[in-house]
Amino acid sequence: MRFLLSAILPIIIWSTTADLTLAAANNEDAINKTRTIIIVSDKTWISFNNAPLVEIDDELHPLSVEDAYNNYTLHYNDSARYQVQPFSFLSPYVDPLCVVDGKAFRANVYGSFNISCSPAADDYPLVDWTEDDDEICLENDPLVPQKDLLLQPNHGPQSGGTRVKVSGIINTEISSSSSDQLPLCKFGNDTFPAIEVNWNSGYIVCTSPPSSSTGFASSIKVDISMTGDVDSFTDIGVIFQYDTDVVIKSLRPASGPVTGGTLIKVHGGPFQNRDEIICRFDEKDVIATYHDENEVSCVSPIFGWVDEVQRVSVFSMANSPEIQTISATVDDYHEVHTCQTFGEDLSDDELGRGFRLVAPGGSIEYPLTRHTRWLHFNESVEGMEDALSDLLPGGFWVNRTTTTSSQSTFKWDIVLPKTSTYGGETLHVVNTGGGAVKLKGTNASISCNLSQMGTQRLGGHFKLSFFDNGSVEETRPIPYNSTNEEMKLILEELDGIDRVFVDSSVTLDSNGATGNDEAFQWHVTFDSLKNSGDIPLLIADTSPLEGSNASINIVESKKGASHAVYKIDITANVSRFRITIAGSEGEELIFGASAEEVMESIHNLGRGSIVVEKYRSEYYFLDIMGDTLENDLYVDLFYCEDSDGSRVCTSEPQDVVTHVADSATTLDGDFSLQYPSKGDSCRTCRHSTNRISVFATAAEIEAALEELSLVSDVDVTITESSHVRRYKVPVRSGILGVNRNFYIRFVQQELSPSMHDDEMISYSTYFAGDLPQLIINRDNVRGTPTKDSAISEEYNALVTEIVKGADLNYGGSVELSVSINGGADFSKRNTHYEYNAIPIVRNVLPAHGSTYGGTKIKVTGDNFSRDSAQSCLFWGSGVSFTASPVLSYGMAEITCAVPAAMEPQLVSVSIIGSEGTKQWIESGWTKTGGTFYYHDPIEITHVTPNSAETTGGTDIMIQGGTFFPDERLSCMFGAKVVPALFVNPREVSCTTPQHAAGLYSVSVTQNGQDYEEFRSSFHFHNVLRVDGISPVSGPSRTAGTNVRVFGENFVNTTSLLCRFGSVVVPAIFHRSSEIHCLSPPLHDSELSWIELPDQTHNGTSSNELFPSSHFHPQYLGKLVSFEVANNGHDFTNAGFSFLYQKDIQVHTLSREEGPSNGGTPVFIGGSHFGEISYCLSATCMSSS
Repeated sequence: MRFLLSAILPIIIWSTTADLTLAAANNEDAINKTRTIIIVSDKTWISFNNAPLVEIDDELHPLSVEDAYNNYTLHYNDSARYQVQPFSFLSPYVDPLCVVDGKAFRANVYGSFNISCSPAADDYPLVDWTEDDDEICLENDPLVPQKDLLLQPNHGPQSGGTRVKVSGIINTEISSSSSDQLPLCKFGNDTFPAIEVNWNSGYIVCTSPPSSSTGFASSIKVDISMTGDVDSFTDIGVIFQYDTDVVIKSLRPASGPVTGGTLIKVHGGPFQNRDEIICRFDEKDVIATYHDENEVSCVSPIFGWVDEVQRVSVFSMANSPEIQTISATVDDYHEVHTCQTFGEDLSDDELGRGFRLVAPGGSIEYPLTRHTRWLHFNESVEGMEDALSDLLPGGFWVNRTTTTSSQSTFKWDIVLPKTSTYGGETLHVVNTGGGAVKLKGTNASISCNLSQMGTQRLGGHFKLSFFDNGSVEETRPIPYNSTNEEMKLILEELDGIDRVFVDSSVTLDSNGATGNDEAFQWHVTFDSLKNSGDIPLLIADTSPLEGSNASINIVESKKGASHAVYKIDITANVSRFRITIAGSEGEELIFGASAEEVMESIHNLGRGSIVVEKYRSEYYFLDIMGDTLENDLYVDLFYCEDSDGSRVCTSEPQDVVTHVADSATTLDGDFSLQYPSKGDSCRTCRHSTNRISVFATAAEIEAALEELSLVSDVDVTITESSHVRRYKVPVRSGILGVNRNFYIRFVQQELSPSMHDDEMISYSTYFAGDLPQLIINRDNVRGTPTKDSAISEEYNALVTEIVKGADLNYGGSVELSVSINGGADFSKRNTHYEYNAIPIVRNVLPAHGSTYGGTKIKVTGDNFSRDSAQSCLFWGSGVSFTASPVLSYGMAEITCAVPAAMEPQLVSVSIIGSEGTKQWIESGWTKTGGTFYYHDPIEITHVTPNSAETTGGTDIMIQGGTFFPDERLSCMFGAKVVPALFVNPREVSCTTPQHAAGLYSVSVTQNGQDYEEFRSSFHFHNVLRVDGISPVSGPSRTAGTNVRVFGENFVNTTSLLCRFGSVVVPAIFHRSSEIHCLSPPLHDSELSWIELPDQTHNGTSSNELFPSSHFHPQYLGKLVSFEVANNGHDFTNAGFSFLYQKDIQVHTLSREEGPSNGGTPVFIGGSHFGEISYCLSATCMSSS
């Protein structure tokens, strides 16, 4: 047997006596479908499933075996998808051979990844080996009998069906060329043909029968006859053992991540032959670990991958149909009824009655019908709408405006929905009986009128006319509200129109806005070669149309374009006809042949680019490549008659009539592709290709895409054809011309994402799965475009997802079975293992918290379930991994408590399931995490002010830190939370809420959850009120006037203050209703001449400070405001004033002594007396 050598890359050298140790291969993915490995002193080849040998291109290890396998299979089947299997020399599918001195021997196997090639002295070579240039020749050598038969495996299930490889003896007189009979296998007394024979390697394959056919024996003798003769069995025989059928009862855990690596305990059994136990996950095999007869364990393999395939198409249209839009509209006005009050100082009567309205159609005579309740002179919008809600059509609304500066008269515009009208009637005011107008005021009245009449609904029908080669056709009446199907049917009834399709995507109002229920619109696409090119506009007859200024508007939404279209009209008296193109005659066709039959005839002439359509007796021809058919397209017409019992036919050539001139353009130009970079933080990354020619090769497309930062490896296949039936991009209408399709396969590598400078790669085709769709810049693509609808964008390039990629974001269920004979047979009664898609964290809220821990974060994302999301994992560079159990579940949300941290830092947050922390760390799938920032705990040092009124609204400054801007920065007073304003890292501001009086805690949070409480309580006190002060004046320079303040809710605190103008002084608390304040001094320069009667509280004449004073003489003084604050911050707005007066100076006394019993008048001389009301025990007279 001869095999062609496929040398791929550099050859390698192996020692023929050294152990071939495949180190570090245990955790790699490789292939286990290998049949033969042949190792010589300077080369290594491998054969897969008895296929031609392939040379290993690298050092022999599982990955090089996998590469060789992939190169072979992809060469023969580009679309093949194979699951990578763990490699082991112990696998029954691997049969390693060594070649020494031209002789091939079976290798000595010492484990899954170790073999040696040291033949024993008494070993007989299996085959002779010769190497001739680029071919390897394996020639059969007579093989002598061995001492015993070898069964692989030598045991199997009682149900039978085990593929048993029998080797060790081949009859020396028999070869593959000298016997036509298959060798026979004998199990006990049952004899049947072998199912496979390999003469070169010297073995056959038999299938074990069920134990029920052997009397349920626990073991039976196996023998073979290589001649196929029942009398030629070896009589050596070997024992085949029947195993009890394995049953899988349960798995623990029964699910795990798609990344694999989950240690699964398999319960069931009986598990025998501890060194031959294999777990199979659908088609993936892994070696199991034996625990006891009822339990084994195995590690789940990775779930699998699907490469994304996207198609980039560039094209031109051979026929781009015309689209005409027909719109039926009416003038679009709302009917408006206006009611307005007149007069001055209007009000309701003493019973709160103003007026009543009667809706159109109601009675204004008693008994009233369709009337409102009593309305107020200033009725609100909501009140008017409520009063009219049962009287007017639904959807009306009311606008209210004030018509006078006194704001006592109003106008209500009651607006009815469009197309609602009372035909000239309006609302009426009740002016008779007990319901008459009750408005109070000067010349009070009200009236209603119709300020704008509504439009009449669209109705009736219209007709359309179409011009075709000089003739005019008119449709039958078309209802104003025709459906798309009705419009299509009516238009296609015209002789000049072949095929249209109609859609009505929107309705329009008179201003072109969408949403008018009384406007109708139809988009008509003329999708046939008969109506190709730029055709005349339809013309509308609107005379039967009803409605306010009803009209039909027809516009060309898309101008038709086409390559030259040619028409042949086959008259009715023709019997047959034949199409001739460029001198090549097609087959004769009968009259009435279909367009498909005509096109088939033309395609048989090698003109597959020609499209044919038929309309009645007319045939229309178009070449999608834009090639002209002028002077090339002819038809021979055959007229046949019966004459003297025979049929006589004569032919007559006919010229082709050109129907439409060439107006379409062919494909040309270039484009660029962009890989969407949503979420990409790489500012220096490249995401758009250079310009790519529409006629680029596959290699050029691959090179352009692989230059992008987020694209790793792509394979490109191009389809293009001049044949109308091949490789066409589906478009909604028209006929595609020249087009090219680039099928791009994004090759995913089974690699873990990595960290680069602590910045995770955000998106890469290494592990992206369902990739974002490429964006094509088609600005420079030339060629007639198409359009999906009248309102859509024209295009001549598009990107389509052909195969949705799958990666860690997709899970699934697989059957888990167990083999106890090395993978030859697997259990039939099994259970399923669920692969969970990797939880992807999209958001973490709050995204930061104190190093104390305990923050309850809400983690949102994808693929959360009770199996896949069991813990939150907090980890980072140089930070140990800490798992926090999930506290609660939502639809796509879970809650976890944040563990404590040693110092402020940014950590990643990932979600893990039953696999546990260790397995997740080893998997390396770090891309699935969010982030959480640990900050120092907040410290509050000062709260200013530390009290506020219960009404709220006090701005509080909180100092401490460290603070940072965040939308969840908040303050909490007692149990009430209010937003906080970031001022700087050491200060925030909050506004107090309304709150009950008392002492309460005040605290701050950065994340809306972790609150830091101030050491002192915050005092909410009742609203402070000032009722009066005494005295109301005092000296300016000497100052210190003891002002007594009377009121309510004074609080005995150090922040109790009085404010004279802008100067604040401490207050002395006496009781909750009285405090005292000492007036501060005021410099003489601030005094001015004033008149005492003008000095008032609140700036009003009714609150004079000195009610009995006179305007003359004037005095030097200054009036300042006087207010009080309990917290030194929120001062009252009581409006009291304090008058500073020039200090009194006494110059003379008329008497310096008098009797002790008083009554002596004393005249005092001096200045700046102001308003003096009394002197102690004396008569005082003022003087300047």
